[in-house]
Amino acid sequence: MTRQTLWNKNFILLVGMNLLAQAAFNLITPLLSVYVLQFGASLGTAGLVVGIFALTALLLGPPAGLLIDRVNKKHLLMTCTLINGLATFGYILAPNTAVLLVLRMLHGISFTVAISTNMGWISDFIPQKRLGEGMGYYSIGQVIAMAAAPTIGIEISEQIGIDSTFLLAALLLAAASIGMSFLPSTAVLPQKKFSL
Repeated sequence: MTRQTLWNKNFILLVGMNLLAQAAFNLITPLLSVYVLQFGASLGTAGLVVGIFALTALLLGPPAGLLIDRVNKKHLLMTCTLINGLATFGYILAPNTAVLLVLRMLHGISFTVAISTNMGWISDFIPQKRLGEGMGYYSIGQVIAMAAAPTIGIEISEQIGIDSTFLLAALLLAAASIGMSFLPSTAVLPQKKFSL
């Protein structure tokens, strides 16, 4: 039996770029409500700005799936990751809560499409016989980001400020988008036969 390699360079690179993107998202998540309150907004407004992300993600889930099936996954993921970075950087420049709300919606749209695209695209780089195993490793990166990045984000913001933390997150997203450019657009795994 020929055993295909799970840890090929494309799989490793895409897992790494996803980890960067997820870390960037989770770095700023615990800071947003505090940031909105700095504009003099009420708790209700802060909740709306933070929560509109989840609502946007919920509404965009099914259309995102249709889009992913019809376009180049590489270009879509790079574009959405870059938009994530621009939205994150935009938080620094936002003059009021209305602009923050628009940026948060844009962030929600691009993040939803990006995470769905990443899940679809990474399967191109996993041998069919090891798909479950590969997706498991991919998911571990997301869990690590969710577990560690919020605390790190708070620590960083206390040391260098919220704006600087947003900037760091935006740079991580830009790096992830650039890293994705080194991946092929389509599956490159050889089609090998498995004997039992």
